[in-house]
Amino acid sequence: MSARDVRNSYEEQLNYCLQTIERLENKHGSHHMSLLTPLYQAFGVYRGLYMTTEAFDTLNRIEEIYRKHMTPGGENADTGSHPYVVRSDAVLHYHLANVDIQRAFLCLTLQQWSEAESYLKNAFAVKCTLLGDKSLQTMLLKADLHTIFVHDLKFKDATLVMDEAKQGITKLMGAEHFYSKVLEALDSRLWTLWALDEARRSIEKTPGGKHVDWEPGQPPSLDS
Repeated sequence: MSARDVRNSYEEQLNYCLQTIERLENKHGSHHMSLLTPLYQAFGVYRGLYMTTEAFDTLNRIEEIYRKHMTPGGENADTGSHPYVVRSDAVLHYHLANVDIQRAFLCLTLQQWSEAESYLKNAFAVKCTLLGDKSLQTMLLKADLHTIFVHDLKFKDATLVMDEAKQGITKLMGAEHFYSKVLEALDSRLWTLWALDEARRSIEKTPGGKHVDWEPGQPPSLDS
């Protein structure tokens, strides 16, 4: 599939999402819970098309809907919401943490490392409070945090959280589980990237050394 075909597919998905959102708005209003699914789908398409302003705006709208319909005692807590919504601080904060996770990955796309780290750490703290610091979700978030650290060249921090994630996942799921195998592969990649970064720094410090231009996750270029 060509790049043009991919873009056309994204645009078709986006048109469908926007039409669905408009139809639901006309039927239920602009803050009904039924809007969440097409809004999340639209966010995914915006992110795929690198329409980051629209992606952030969509996440803000999703958060607004959660707050209106899931805040205990809120103005819309007992009217116009989904009949199966559980209204409690814990459920609300759980969903808001998920929104922050999406914000973190959007910031990662924009190479905004510190913002991505902040959003993910906030989500991690919430999930630890709600689920415990040894739960599967919190261990997977540590693996996600490792990814941000790698992009920000914080290899020591990345190693620490990866070790914790690997131990936690292995204890929960077993060494042969898919998640455990994925983390093993990511850990090997981490050490490779760290070694490449150390080699780059060493070359740059050597008199007459050649600058190695590379991006995390990509092989170094020795040209120029």
